[in-house]
Amino acid sequence: VTAPQGGARGGELFKTKLCTHFERHGSCKRGEHCSFAHGPQELRQPQPRTGVHRPNPKQHYQQQNAPSSAGGSSKGPWLPPGADASGGKSATTFGSTFDPSFAVPKRLRDVSSELVGAVNDFHFAMVNDLERNEFYRAAMAQVITPKSRVLEIGTGSGLLAMIACRLGAEWVVAVEANRDMAELARRNIAANALSDRITVLNMLSTELRLKDLPRKPNVLVSELFGTLLMGESALEYISDCRRRLLEPDAKIVPPCGCQYATLIECPDLEAITSVGSWDGIDLSCLNSLKDTVSVVFTKQYGFRFGSVPHNQMAPRTCVLDVDFSQATPSSTLRRREFPVQIQRAGTIHAVLLTWEAFSSPDRTGPVMSTDPAKTSFARDMQWGQALQLMEDVEAGGDSPLPVPFKAQAGEWLTMVVRYTEDWVLLQCELRRRPEGPGSATTATV
Repeated sequence: VTAPQGGARGGELFKTKLCTHFERHGSCKRGEHCSFAHGPQELRQPQPRTGVHRPNPKQHYQQQNAPSSAGGSSKGPWLPPGADASGGKSATTFGSTFDPSFAVPKRLRDVSSELVGAVNDFHFAMVNDLERNEFYRAAMAQVITPKSRVLEIGTGSGLLAMIACRLGAEWVVAVEANRDMAELARRNIAANALSDRITVLNMLSTELRLKDLPRKPNVLVSELFGTLLMGESALEYISDCRRRLLEPDAKIVPPCGCQYATLIECPDLEAITSVGSWDGIDLSCLNSLKDTVSVVFTKQYGFRFGSVPHNQMAPRTCVLDVDFSQATPSSTLRRREFPVQIQRAGTIHAVLLTWEAFSSPDRTGPVMSTDPAKTSFARDMQWGQALQLMEDVEAGGDSPLPVPFKAQAGEWLTMVVRYTEDWVLLQCELRRRPEGPGSATTATV
């Protein structure tokens, strides 16, 4: 946030830089009072000074994405930060977001502000996630031969395209939505003497046509995962490529993945999301505003969840099982119920949301996971995990305050999972289940 040129008018401050958390994940814990703009429409707009709320991520997603027929979603797929392939130069350059008196290196002045923010927020961490890179090499090694024609969507630095080339692919076409990043990918590829086998196209994959390709690809590589498995519209982009561009028997890398939900007890999390009293002064009325609706990313909270003491209250539940070689966005119900048996008595403070991607269809090879017990510092700085706070809504009734969800060992609960129409966001709800376990209904697509 900076004062307008010539000094602040009426004490107002203006937002001059895009919030990378909001652009990447569709939500921001600070809401309209974040110091950064939640979309280009907020740039140079006065910043409100009182009150803080957490926005509805789906509402933002619907507002920021124009309707599109590609991929089958009426809302249009998630767009990567800094995507400018369709609309010319990004309206906001990095240099323009600073006070005119501030020094900005020439190399950064005219680059997309969104792109600089995104690269520094998560991209460096992503390419330095060494186990992620090994996962992709292992997954591609299972399917790439000298006859492989590879399409990569969302190439970024060009790393995965170069891995495919080193594994012996005949050629690779790599698609990148941001022109500055596409040019950097070309430079990386040239520096590694692979320009004769890799072509980088500056466009969204939904804009790609068969005429842009030497032949139909028989391998598709992508890394379109967010903090939630579907958080970057992987299903829409991949199914669109399968339908329009790929050979019928094309291999998809990675081929499948699972979204998991785990009930946890975590007093430290409770300590920063609710209040009781201090020195005999009751402050609990503030809890009437406790948000048990939104999904919040651990990176927004500012901690690595693996470093926070917590107890797992029940086995993790696979709430979405995705076969990327067959799935389409409309191929399954968006609301499912899962029986969950509590393993230990305690308070369920939150649902922890993690995912796994598999390198082979039979799921016997290397696995890429956001489980806090299996992540690295780099992975937590890129993806981390998601949390949704819980309350006992049924026990609360008309109470103005949330009621903690206490459970006994052996007790059965129902976890209701709802996905938005575009599958990008999900929400969990817990209910008592007096009738016993029943049957699970894992969403498989």
